[in-house]
Amino acid sequence: MFFSTADVLLWARCRRQWIRHCAPAAHDFSEAHPMLPRPVLPTEMTGEANLRETARVIADSIALRARDPAHPYPLTDGRPAVAMFPVLSREAETIIAWAEATAEAIAARREFIHGVLIAGDSVVLVDHGVYHARIDAYEFALYRPATGVRGMYHTEAALVARAADLAAIPLGGLHLYYLRKELSRDGDPPGDGAELYLESNLLKRARKGRQRVDADLAAMKAAVVAEWTVISTYECDQRCELCVPRPRAGLDRYHPLTLHKGGARGRELVAAGITDLRDDALDNVRLTERQRIQVQTVRGDSVHVDGRRLEAFLGALDYPLWYLDFEAFAPALPPFNGLSPYGHTPVVASVHIQRAPGMDLEAQSFVADPGCDQRREMYHWLCETVGEQGSIIVFSKNFETAMIRQLSRTAEDEAGADALVKRIVDLLDPFAEFWVYHPEQRGKVSLKRLLPVYTRHAGYRESPVRDGMHANLGYMRLYDRAVAEPPTGQTWRRSAAAAAAEGVNTVLDTVGPTPSAYLPTTEEILRYCAVDTVAMHYLVEELRELLSAAEDAAPSA
Repeated sequence: MFFSTADVLLWARCRRQWIRHCAPAAHDFSEAHPMLPRPVLPTEMTGEANLRETARVIADSIALRARDPAHPYPLTDGRPAVAMFPVLSREAETIIAWAEATAEAIAARREFIHGVLIAGDSVVLVDHGVYHARIDAYEFALYRPATGVRGMYHTEAALVARAADLAAIPLGGLHLYYLRKELSRDGDPPGDGAELYLESNLLKRARKGRQRVDADLAAMKAAVVAEWTVISTYECDQRCELCVPRPRAGLDRYHPLTLHKGGARGRELVAAGITDLRDDALDNVRLTERQRIQVQTVRGDSVHVDGRRLEAFLGALDYPLWYLDFEAFAPALPPFNGLSPYGHTPVVASVHIQRAPGMDLEAQSFVADPGCDQRREMYHWLCETVGEQGSIIVFSKNFETAMIRQLSRTAEDEAGADALVKRIVDLLDPFAEFWVYHPEQRGKVSLKRLLPVYTRHAGYRESPVRDGMHANLGYMRLYDRAVAEPPTGQTWRRSAAAAAAEGVNTVLDTVGPTPSAYLPTTEEILRYCAVDTVAMHYLVEELRELLSAAEDAAPSA
């Protein structure tokens, strides 16, 4: 039986997770290679975002380093989008044909791109191979979207070096190229030159890791022979839910696993036989102040209100109120100047305005055209919209503050950003500090949890965009489609990287349900963003009601 790199990585992380993904795959065996199984897509190790950004970085790096960027890729017609196809493909024959094309290139001492090596009991990918006559050896390269050398890359390198040794391929170098996190892009196209990347030659360490990967592969084969089982006492280091079963869905307000920021403590309580926050035994357990408030509200079936602090918070609000929220996207390669790898950049902004108490809301918005850097225009729009008076209300101010400062830098007006930031009021504070707590929050303080608990408003359920990650991914795909034009001049790398990323998403859409199964429009992303700003208004109004009720219930002096 042959195993992919993804198989080995997932096995090393958690054997039960690997079995869950691989055993049901009903490994189809081809007549030509009866021991070659169909690869699977283990989402824990090769999830959608990782596959997409890996393809993006591979395409960009090949465009930067290949001696001949137009060199025919084995079986890909020059399309870097298919870089991840061996991981996604469910056809053994395709992988075999790709490996044979790679072997032919190596036998002819040619440069190759997107190589596949089948050797021993493994199938591995090599992003780029270049033969050097001077040393009579190949140098292999792996391009990855990380900002550091992770342990999983040492394992991958060990598998590649092992496959090369078994196939008698002379190997003079095995290079990992990864992203320089601290580098800020300056110029067009994204990541001009090699300065965007760091390089590490992993060949020596890969050869030292041969014994470890040999042992992993032997253990995997043994698990298959034992009908996809591992010893009953096995437990992965991360103590995942497969290894340490625990209830997650449908926990009621009384369950210890709902404790605020108390996952470890909750598991300890369950292990000790305490399965209800109303249990008197909990009085002798050390809890944080906020966890104590949570327990008290659950026991009393009441809402906790710290009237003094809540009054100070609401009293500091200055009309008009400007409820502000941004949606951003963050690809591995910085799309615009001033950004670093994975740096968020705002592309959608929603503002709802209440000019005086009791007045209806007014809506304003800005949506950047996918593929276009319109941060300067967004900044001027924001300044004009919110003016110079009133509180700017956000939920979790660190993100919105960072977005405002980024916008101001593009407009060369950092003093203007200072003025805007001084007006920001963080609506997260009353909830995160537990000045207000409802037992149905179940330990959570996210906007999505708070809105239905306090207002019974179903705004998110009505949106085709499920969450912020879906909005991020949706806009990223729109961006990639906008810039994935045929290579021309200096835009080749930018378009190739975008085409690769969107190509992976397109393949994923055919594999099964993924976060990108529904691609939202910019209008739908805006409507989702607007739900957040309206939700903040509802919450402020509810806080006023709770404060008023608390004051009425307080005993008179």
